[in-house]
Formats: sequence, structure tokens, C-alpha cells
Amino acid sequence: MKKNMDSTKPGGNSQNKLVKECIFSALMQLMECRQYGEITITDITQKAGVSRISYYRNYSSKEDIIKDYIDEMHKQLIKDLQENVPYDAYKYLYKFFEKSRSNMQLILNLVRSNMSYIYLDRSKHFLQIAFDGVLRNRRSAPNTLVRKFEINFLVGGVYEVLIQWFNNGMIETSEQMASVLLILFQ
Repeated sequence: MKKNMDSTKPGGNSQNKLVKECIFSALMQLMECRQYGEITITDITQKAGVSRISYYRNYSSKEDIIKDYIDEMHKQLIKDLQENVPYDAYKYLYKFFEKSRSNMQLILNLVRSNMSYIYLDRSKHFLQIAFDGVLRNRRSAPNTLVRKFEINFLVGGVYEVLIQWFNNGMIETSEQMASVLLILFQ
């Protein structure tokens, strides 16, 4: 039996958010016990208790479910951190690791499915904002070729550190991870 979660009804915005949450949760649960490539849209909609119409109203692919979730997570992080001025690179990195820790199952599912590149791709914008602030305090000129590649270099490094942290069981705290990265960037 399908839940009635039609996002076109009054209050549809909150209903649509609920539909997206159900779809994301269903995909994560399915990824814990099945290979990503074996999961169908029908599997997801049945597990989520939503119609295929609701699914296709929000997504065009399974990857879109994951991308949308990560994008929303980072939008909220950026909003929260930009409200707390002055800029603090440590806070950005700490929040990134905290949010990553709280989304451990997502990242583990992506790693297990050889899809962790999605987390990197969707995290780039957030990390670029954090590193732009770190690099602003250096002597290099802002819009140089070196700066462009420097930020990408740092983003790739954080991604590798994040995956290693997960693979090692996240023994270190988010505070430790942020502190270590700031030391590496000096």
C-alpha cells in the first residue's frame, strides 16, 4: 500500500521533502544489502512507500537521489557557517568531518559501491569555500593559476583523508581531523 505523499497538494513543499527523505532512506537501506546496480526504481519506490510518479517528479536517476541529499547537506552547512562570521577555516573543516561522520552509512554505501566519487564531486563546492579562506591568508595572489590548482589539490587531499578516516573506523575525532588538516595546509 502506497503512502499518500503527493507533493502537489497544499503543504506540498513539506510533503515533497518527506517524499525525498523516504526515497533517500529506502535507497540507503537497499544499498546496505544489495549491489547498487541491482537496485531498481521499483525497489526504491516500494521500500519508500511512494509512487513512481512521485519518484520521477523529484529524480531522473538513482544517482540524483544521492546528489540531491549531499547538496542539501552542504547548502545547510554553508548557510550555518556563513551566518557565523568571522570566517574560521577550522570551523568549516570541523563541520565537514562532523557532517560526514553523521552520514557514515551514506559514505560507506558509496565506498562499497565504488561510487565515493559522488561524495567528492558534491563536496567540492563546500571545500572550495573553506580552502579559499585558508588560502586568502597566504601571500599568493587571489585569482592566479596557482590558486586555482592549489584549491583543487587541497580538495583532493581532503577527500583521500576522509576515505582513509572512514576505512580506519573514524577513530580520530572531528576536532582532531580538522586540526591535522590545518597543520598540513600551513
